[in-house]
Amino acid sequence: MYICFKFNLMKKILLLITFISTNTFAQYKEVPFKKDIIIVPEVHMKSIANIGESLFINKNVIKKPAIEILSIPQFKIYSIAHHLSVGDILPLQAIKDNNFYYYDLENPSKIKGVFFGIMFDTNNNKYNGLYSASATLGGIGVKTKSVDNIEVKEIDYLSSDCNTCYSYEFIYNGKSNNTLKFIYREYIKDLARPSFTQELQYNLDESNIVGFKNMRLEVVKATNSEIEYKILQHLN
Repeated sequence: MYICFKFNLMKKILLLITFISTNTFAQYKEVPFKKDIIIVPEVHMKSIANIGESLFINKNVIKKPAIEILSIPQFKIYSIAHHLSVGDILPLQAIKDNNFYYYDLENPSKIKGVFFGIMFDTNNNKYNGLYSASATLGGIGVKTKSVDNIEVKEIDYLSSDCNTCYSYEFIYNGKSNNTLKFIYREYIKDLARPSFTQELQYNLDESNIVGFKNMRLEVVKATNSEIEYKILQHLN
Protein backbone atom coordinates (compact mmCIF):
# COMPACT_ATOMS: atom_id res chain seq x y z
CA MET A 1 0.00 0.00 0.00
CA TYR A 2 2.86 2.39 0.83
CA ILE A 3 4.49 1.76 -2.55
CA CYS A 4 1.18 2.32 -4.33
CA PHE A 5 0.55 5.54 -2.38
CA LYS A 6 4.06 6.78 -3.17
CA PHE A 7 3.63 5.99 -6.88
CA ASN A 8 0.27 7.81 -7.05
CA LEU A 9 1.71 10.82 -5.24
CA MET A 10 4.65 11.02 -7.64
CA LYS A 11 2.27 10.66 -10.58
CA LYS A 12 0.13 13.56 -9.29
CA ILE A 13 3.23 15.72 -8.77
CA LEU A 14 4.45 15.03 -12.31
CA LEU A 15 1.02 15.83 -13.72
CA LEU A 16 0.93 19.07 -11.71
CA ILE A 17 4.42 20.08 -12.94
CA THR A 18 3.39 19.30 -16.53
CA PHE A 19 0.18 21.33 -16.14
CA ILE A 20 2.01 24.33 -14.64
CA SER A 21 4.78 24.23 -17.26
CA THR A 22 2.35 23.88 -20.16
CA ASN A 23 0.18 26.76 -18.99
CA THR A 24 3.16 28.96 -18.09
CA PHE A 25 4.78 28.52 -21.49
CA ALA A 26 1.45 28.99 -23.27
CA GLN A 27 1.04 32.43 -21.73
CA TYR A 28 3.85 33.87 -23.87
CA LYS A 29 3.09 34.22 -27.57
CA GLU A 30 6.20 34.32 -29.73
CA VAL A 31 6.40 37.17 -32.24
CA PRO A 32 7.65 35.87 -35.61
CA PHE A 33 9.47 37.71 -38.39
CA LYS A 34 7.36 38.82 -41.35
CA LYS A 35 8.32 39.49 -44.96
CA ASP A 36 7.84 43.00 -46.32
CA ILE A 37 8.85 45.16 -49.29
CA ILE A 38 9.96 48.72 -48.54
CA ILE A 39 9.70 51.18 -51.44
CA VAL A 40 10.32 54.92 -50.92
CA PRO A 41 9.57 57.65 -51.88
CA GLU A 42 6.01 57.60 -53.17
CA VAL A 43 5.48 57.90 -56.92
CA HIS A 44 5.02 61.48 -58.23
CA MET A 45 5.99 62.96 -54.86
CA LYS A 46 8.55 65.76 -55.10
CA SER A 47 11.71 64.78 -53.20
CA ILE A 48 15.17 66.22 -52.55
CA ALA A 49 18.45 64.31 -52.15
CA ASN A 50 21.98 65.53 -51.48
CA ILE A 51 25.03 64.18 -53.25
CA GLY A 52 25.83 60.72 -51.90
CA GLU A 53 22.21 60.04 -50.88
CA SER A 54 19.90 57.48 -52.44
CA LEU A 55 17.04 58.81 -54.57
CA PHE A 56 14.96 55.71 -53.92
CA ILE A 57 15.12 52.53 -51.92
CA ASN A 58 13.48 49.30 -53.01
CA LYS A 59 14.22 46.38 -50.73
CA ASN A 60 12.73 43.09 -49.65
CA VAL A 61 13.21 42.44 -45.93
CA ILE A 62 12.27 40.13 -43.08
CA LYS A 63 11.38 42.24 -40.07
CA LYS A 64 9.67 42.44 -36.71
CA PRO A 65 8.83 45.37 -34.40
CA ALA A 66 11.60 46.62 -32.12
CA ILE A 67 12.60 49.50 -29.88
CA GLU A 68 15.81 51.53 -29.76
CA ILE A 69 16.89 52.68 -26.30
CA LEU A 70 17.19 56.47 -26.02
CA SER A 71 17.64 56.65 -22.25
CA ILE A 72 17.85 54.00 -19.53
CA PRO A 73 18.76 54.41 -15.84
CA GLN A 74 20.70 51.89 -13.80
CA PHE A 75 18.62 49.15 -12.14
CA LYS A 76 19.07 45.66 -10.72
CA ILE A 77 16.85 42.59 -10.70
CA TYR A 78 17.74 39.72 -8.36
CA SER A 79 20.77 41.87 -7.35
CA ILE A 80 22.08 41.64 -10.94
CA ALA A 81 22.79 44.92 -12.78
CA HIS A 82 21.47 45.20 -16.30
CA HIS A 83 23.81 45.47 -19.31
CA LEU A 84 21.58 47.58 -21.55
CA SER A 85 22.92 50.77 -23.18
CA VAL A 86 21.66 53.77 -25.13
CA GLY A 87 21.48 52.82 -28.80
CA ASP A 88 20.71 49.14 -28.16
CA ILE A 89 18.00 47.72 -30.40
CA LEU A 90 15.67 45.20 -28.77
CA PRO A 91 13.37 43.14 -31.00
CA LEU A 92 9.85 42.29 -29.84
CA GLN A 93 10.12 38.62 -28.88
CA ALA A 94 6.90 37.82 -27.03
CA ILE A 95 3.47 39.08 -25.98
CA LYS A 96 1.63 38.12 -22.80
CA ASP A 97 -1.60 39.64 -21.45
CA ASN A 98 -1.25 42.43 -24.04
CA ASN A 99 2.17 43.34 -22.62
CA PHE A 100 5.16 43.46 -24.96
CA TYR A 101 8.54 41.89 -24.18
CA TYR A 102 11.63 43.27 -25.92
CA TYR A 103 15.08 41.69 -25.58
CA ASP A 104 18.05 40.78 -27.77
CA LEU A 105 18.77 37.06 -28.12
CA GLU A 106 22.22 37.85 -29.52
CA ASN A 107 23.25 40.03 -26.58
CA PRO A 108 22.86 38.18 -23.27
CA SER A 109 24.30 39.37 -19.97
CA LYS A 110 27.85 38.46 -19.01
CA ILE A 111 26.19 36.02 -16.64
CA LYS A 112 25.48 32.93 -18.71
CA GLY A 113 21.82 32.40 -19.56
CA VAL A 114 20.60 35.77 -18.31
CA PHE A 115 18.77 38.21 -20.59
CA PHE A 116 17.82 41.78 -19.74
CA GLY A 117 15.30 43.73 -21.76
CA ILE A 118 12.31 46.04 -21.57
CA MET A 119 8.65 45.20 -21.07
CA PHE A 120 5.94 47.61 -22.18
CA ASP A 121 3.11 47.60 -19.65
CA THR A 122 -0.01 48.46 -21.66
CA ASN A 123 -2.18 48.94 -18.56
CA ASN A 124 0.03 51.75 -17.25
CA ASN A 125 1.44 52.85 -20.62
CA LYS A 126 4.95 52.45 -19.22
CA TYR A 127 8.25 50.77 -20.11
CA ASN A 128 9.71 48.61 -17.32
CA GLY A 129 12.86 46.60 -16.78
CA LEU A 130 12.78 42.92 -17.80
CA TYR A 131 14.88 40.00 -16.59
CA SER A 132 14.74 36.44 -17.88
CA ALA A 133 16.81 33.34 -17.19
CA SER A 134 15.43 31.83 -20.41
CA ALA A 135 15.73 33.05 -24.00
CA THR A 136 12.17 31.86 -24.64
CA LEU A 137 10.61 33.56 -21.59
CA GLY A 138 9.50 30.19 -20.30
CA GLY A 139 8.01 31.71 -17.17
CA ILE A 140 10.70 30.39 -14.87
CA GLY A 141 12.98 33.19 -13.72
CA VAL A 142 11.08 35.90 -15.60
CA LYS A 143 10.69 39.12 -13.63
CA THR A 144 9.79 42.70 -14.44
CA LYS A 145 10.60 45.77 -12.38
CA SER A 146 9.08 49.23 -12.43
CA VAL A 147 11.78 51.61 -13.67
CA ASP A 148 11.17 55.30 -14.29
CA ASN A 149 12.61 57.37 -17.14
CA ILE A 150 13.12 54.62 -19.70
CA GLU A 151 12.87 56.29 -23.12
CA VAL A 152 12.71 54.42 -26.41
CA LYS A 153 11.61 54.87 -29.99
CA GLU A 154 9.82 52.26 -32.09
CA ILE A 155 11.66 50.95 -35.14
CA ASP A 156 11.81 47.86 -37.35
CA TYR A 157 14.36 45.12 -36.67
CA LEU A 158 15.64 43.53 -39.89
CA SER A 159 16.81 39.94 -39.93
CA SER A 160 20.27 39.34 -41.43
CA ASP A 161 19.34 35.72 -42.15
CA CYS A 162 17.50 36.18 -45.42
CA ASN A 163 18.40 34.21 -48.55
CA THR A 164 15.67 35.91 -50.61
CA CYS A 165 16.35 39.51 -49.56
CA TYR A 166 17.46 42.20 -51.99
CA SER A 167 17.97 45.96 -52.00
CA TYR A 168 18.23 48.44 -54.89
CA GLU A 169 19.63 51.95 -54.49
CA PHE A 170 20.04 54.82 -56.97
CA ILE A 171 22.50 57.36 -55.55
CA TYR A 172 23.02 60.95 -56.71
CA ASN A 173 26.69 61.54 -57.57
CA GLY A 174 26.68 65.19 -58.66
CA LYS A 175 26.51 67.29 -61.81
CA SER A 176 29.13 68.30 -64.37
CA ASN A 177 27.98 70.99 -66.84
CA ASN A 178 24.60 69.60 -67.86
CA THR A 179 25.42 65.96 -67.17
CA LEU A 180 24.04 64.22 -64.09
CA LYS A 181 25.94 61.37 -62.46
CA PHE A 182 24.44 58.48 -60.48
CA ILE A 183 25.55 55.23 -58.84
CA TYR A 184 23.31 52.16 -58.92
CA ARG A 185 23.89 49.55 -56.20
CA GLU A 186 22.26 46.16 -55.96
CA TYR A 187 22.43 44.01 -52.82
CA ILE A 188 21.41 40.34 -52.98
CA LYS A 189 21.22 38.13 -49.85
CA ASP A 190 24.15 39.87 -48.11
CA LEU A 191 22.67 43.29 -47.43
CA ALA A 192 25.96 44.52 -45.93
CA ARG A 193 27.89 44.46 -49.21
CA PRO A 194 26.69 45.33 -52.73
CA SER A 195 26.85 42.47 -55.21
CA PHE A 196 26.63 44.82 -58.20
CA THR A 197 27.58 48.51 -58.69
CA GLN A 198 27.29 50.61 -61.85
CA GLU A 199 28.14 54.29 -62.50
CA LEU A 200 25.72 56.11 -64.81
CA GLN A 201 25.57 59.49 -66.57
CA TYR A 202 22.63 61.32 -68.17
CA ASN A 203 22.64 64.47 -70.32
CA LEU A 204 19.87 66.91 -69.39
CA ASP A 205 20.09 68.46 -72.88
CA GLU A 206 18.49 65.30 -74.21
CA SER A 207 15.75 64.89 -71.59
CA ASN A 208 14.95 65.57 -67.96
CA ILE A 209 13.65 61.98 -67.63
CA VAL A 210 16.21 59.55 -66.28
CA GLY A 211 15.63 55.88 -67.03
CA PHE A 212 17.36 52.78 -65.68
CA LYS A 213 15.87 49.37 -66.45
CA ASN A 214 12.13 49.97 -65.88
CA MET A 215 12.68 52.85 -63.41
CA ARG A 216 11.73 56.36 -64.53
CA LEU A 217 12.72 59.55 -62.70
CA GLU A 218 11.89 63.17 -63.55
CA VAL A 219 14.57 65.74 -62.72
CA VAL A 220 12.95 68.97 -61.51
CA LYS A 221 16.15 70.83 -60.60
CA ALA A 222 19.76 69.80 -60.03
CA THR A 223 23.01 71.29 -58.78
CA ASN A 224 26.36 69.67 -58.09
CA SER A 225 25.32 69.11 -54.46
CA GLU A 226 21.55 68.54 -54.59
CA ILE A 227 18.81 67.17 -56.81
CA GLU A 228 15.06 67.78 -56.76
CA TYR A 229 13.10 65.03 -58.48
CA LYS A 230 10.01 62.85 -58.77
CA ILE A 231 9.91 59.07 -59.12
CA LEU A 232 7.55 58.28 -62.01
CA GLN A 233 7.98 54.51 -61.86
CA HIS A 234 9.87 52.42 -59.33
CA LEU A 235 12.40 49.77 -60.23
CA ASN A 236 11.06 46.25 -59.85
